[in-house]
Amino acid sequence: MKSEIRITEASKGPFLPRAVTGERCDICAYYQTFLPRMGECKRHAPATPGPGSITPVWPQVSADNWCGDFARVIEKGGDK
Repeated sequence: MKSEIRITEASKGPFLPRAVTGERCDICAYYQTFLPRMGECKRHAPATPGPGSITPVWPQVSADNWCGDFARVIEKGGDK
């Protein structure tokens, strides 16, 4: 199944309360879960690791967090 990332109009247009738009991290295209209700935001490049570390570091977020870079994944059927 093909997926398409689409920036929602609510993210780009006039401010609407999050309760109206339904935007939250756990349904965002940039969110990756690593624990129940916790994950990492992969929207931007990872932070530079500290000295002696080679592991990239992304911001850790709660599933119900939200930011202005929300992108909804629209599932498209047919192609795999």
